[in-house]
Amino acid sequence: MEIESYKKAYEKGDILKLKRHVEEDITKWRNVPVNIAITGNSGAGKSSFINSFRGLKANCEGAAKVGVEETTILPTKYVHPVNDNLALWDLPGLGTQNFPKRTYLQDVKFDKYDFFLIITATRFTENDLWLAKEVEKRGKKFFFIRSKMSIDVQNDLYDNPKNSKDDTVSRVREAMENYIEKEELTNVKVFLIDNHCPCDYDYPDFLDKMIDAVPQIKHEAITLTVTHLTEKVIKKKEDLMRERMYKVAICSAVEGILPLPGMNIVVDAVLIQNEINFYKKQLRLDDASLQEIARSMNKTTDELTASINVEKGLLKDPAKILVQIMKEHFTRKGASFFASVAFSIFGGLTAAGTSYMRTVDFLSNSLDKLVPIAIEINRLFIQELTSSTFLSKL
Repeated sequence: MEIESYKKAYEKGDILKLKRHVEEDITKWRNVPVNIAITGNSGAGKSSFINSFRGLKANCEGAAKVGVEETTILPTKYVHPVNDNLALWDLPGLGTQNFPKRTYLQDVKFDKYDFFLIITATRFTENDLWLAKEVEKRGKKFFFIRSKMSIDVQNDLYDNPKNSKDDTVSRVREAMENYIEKEELTNVKVFLIDNHCPCDYDYPDFLDKMIDAVPQIKHEAITLTVTHLTEKVIKKKEDLMRERMYKVAICSAVEGILPLPGMNIVVDAVLIQNEINFYKKQLRLDDASLQEIARSMNKTTDELTASINVEKGLLKDPAKILVQIMKEHFTRKGASFFASVAFSIFGGLTAAGTSYMRTVDFLSNSLDKLVPIAIEINRLFIQELTSSTFLSKL
């Protein structure tokens, strides 16, 4: 257990080693490899999905080429811009001369991937279904994805003006589920998505289920890497950020032990500000993300923040958050747990305990303020992007 290892390091008197150990634990999620296999026929929308998942447009550097003839002859790796150790792999077509069915799993190095995404724009082929069964047989997860839903909605609206978007989605869902059931794949959900609308259709539900599907050791890595937000994803990120608090606070407590009078307050302020900046980036409340969201909604960032009555400057300057928190009563949510962690490691050391609890208080209250803002901005963003006005522009 991490707390026990921290305690042992402290008892051995190696304070700097304890600090390095904790700092490594805080950032270890970036070093956990997550490999996602993407399969499907040419034209299914694999490249668009790979770009969408990584938050890239087709013309961005490093984006997968979209709208070209299938040319994948080897598994092609696309890393996530937020995390070099999370990669999506575009796999070659199954059943081709170079990748026959009988050796396909071995040829694409099946064991490397954490789970498989099987994508189609129409219906799943015999090869798709074979792969799903083989993946399941070998104890790994797979997801069926039906892409390009906005095209289906538009075409159906053109042919049947009385049909609604929900009518089309229900019809496609029923057809896909019936088809899969006939192939003796039970309790398998098909996620209906559109790569250009990651806030719409089943994309949010897919993200939530995908995060839950990875092994626990990789849960933190994929949760903190995902940039498309839903309320559930925000909550998952919040849980992990709250778990980080005691580690950041231990770093603060270590500085409180070191014989540098007055410096622990300065160090606390730097640690807290850096961690708040991390929270803001995770919740898409940093300057670059807010500008992108506002631009998508045809607003300025000031107009966006004004629409949810955020105190001016709160999102731009972490110091504003600190000042605001200092003026209020500390809520001390979960304080008994954090205090017990500090005591179990450092005993009764006053300086360490003070730094520890001060850091926990500031970070806990910062998240208390930032998470509701992120949820509200995300709600407005999704509402805008899923409106009929937006869809008509596709």
